[in-house]
Amino acid sequence: MERKGNRLPIFTKRFRELQDKRSNTDFADFLGLSRQTVGFYCNGDRLPDVITLIQIAERCNVSTDYLLGVTDIKSTDVDIQKACGITGLSEDAIYILQDSFNTVDALNVVLYERPFRDLLLCLYSYRESVIAESIYNRIRNGTATADASTVAFNSILENSNLPEDFVDSFKTHLAFCNADDIKISTFDSTFCPADIYELYASRSLKTLMDTLSGDARIFAEILVADAGINLPPSQLSQIINGDGTSETRNF
Repeated sequence: MERKGNRLPIFTKRFRELQDKRSNTDFADFLGLSRQTVGFYCNGDRLPDVITLIQIAERCNVSTDYLLGVTDIKSTDVDIQKACGITGLSEDAIYILQDSFNTVDALNVVLYERPFRDLLLCLYSYRESVIAESIYNRIRNGTATADASTVAFNSILENSNLPEDFVDSFKTHLAFCNADDIKISTFDSTFCPADIYELYASRSLKTLMDTLSGDARIFAEILVADAGINLPPSQLSQIINGDGTSETRNF
């Protein structure tokens, strides 16, 4: 199928990604196509017909929807597609959960806890803030004038190709750096949003550990009762309140 200009650049991009470092000849042999046809697809000069599209998808073990940009999910596995669609997780994340039974068991416990969800958000925000801070510092150190820095900052804020979360983090970092009244100097640097998220993460982790510890003691009492083990009230109290020794809890 010939097209004037590249009207489906997403296909060209993903076709090239699937080709990876293989030459056009090697990739053509792998796909069962001619080298010239592969060249057309790589350059965005043509699009495959339906039969060829299915052939490419099957040989590369991806879905036709992925090749056409309808979805970002490569897998042809319906269960994987549903899991990604429902959870919003990437394919790699789903595969990790599939292969890590202990991870799934742990998530089944901690996902109920609000401090764990707070911790995840803090860690994500911390990462975004560190990226924003790194780019901010590079611009500041690499431009000669304040005006040049401002132009560079605005080009980031106005770039529609950047992830929205990153742009928001960059705006926050800019606002923080430009607000002299909230700057707090530490020994070797200026306090920044990443530092705040680091503190929040530490607090969320401490709260989570305390919550899990309390839940574990209650669960221990239930296990003892269900097993028909008769412990003196004083020992049960030590288990529940966490004020006993390790020998006391070794039931």
